[in-house]
Amino acid sequence: WGGDDSYSVSPSEFKRCIARFAPQFTGYAQHDAQELLAFLLDGLHEDLNRIRTKPATEVPSGDGTDDAAVAALSWQRHMLRNDSFVHDLFWGQYKSRLECPDLECGKVSVTFDPVNCVTLQLPHDDEGAVTVVMRHADPARRPVRYSVRVSQGAGTVEDLRRKLSDVCGVEGERLALAEVDRDRGSPKSVVSWLKPGARLFYSGNSGLRMGDGLVYAYEVPNAPNEPFGPPAFSAGYSSLLHSSSSSSSAGGR
Repeated sequence: WGGDDSYSVSPSEFKRCIARFAPQFTGYAQHDAQELLAFLLDGLHEDLNRIRTKPATEVPSGDGTDDAAVAALSWQRHMLRNDSFVHDLFWGQYKSRLECPDLECGKVSVTFDPVNCVTLQLPHDDEGAVTVVMRHADPARRPVRYSVRVSQGAGTVEDLRRKLSDVCGVEGERLALAEVDRDRGSPKSVVSWLKPGARLFYSGNSGLRMGDGLVYAYEVPNAPNEPFGPPAFSAGYSSLLHSSSSSSSAGGR
């Protein structure tokens, strides 16, 4: 489109034209977009190639000592057979290196192959978010919901507690994490107290989580000797549970 006319191409008509020459793209089923792009670029290049009589050439190879010279020679020989503006815009070279595993041989062969499409893996985020409801020891403070990111492959409760401490400002030793019944969300419905070494597991629908419940973090007034044991740490913690059970969990949502 040059900006000075209203000429346009219908995508469906364009696809039907391609299907005339490439039957694999016929119909309305899902097709490989990269395969379509590679076919389109290659077809446009061949139609617009200025070189009609292509000479026979050999692909040069090197031993890895002067890759720049081998790459330049490979491209020069490739250009003897390929010359179009599509080629100038979309073609490049891919370096391949082969090394003989035999210690006595150890021969190295480096070649540069022309390429117009490179398959790359989508970036993978190694971390996932865990939703934690924080209940402070002070009953006047409302619960706060945090989204804490930990490793998907090796995240543990201790990792979660440490990162939660960074965002909420409460010392990790004063945080007791528990899985709470999702329906009621009250300290009386604690399913289990989470141990530091317990692994978080990944669910495609729910993300990183512990079991089927919600993760709650309770601030302990005085750090207990066994912070992840049964809920009978101290008189201070018992009063925390009592005050938490009487307060609403609507805050922080």
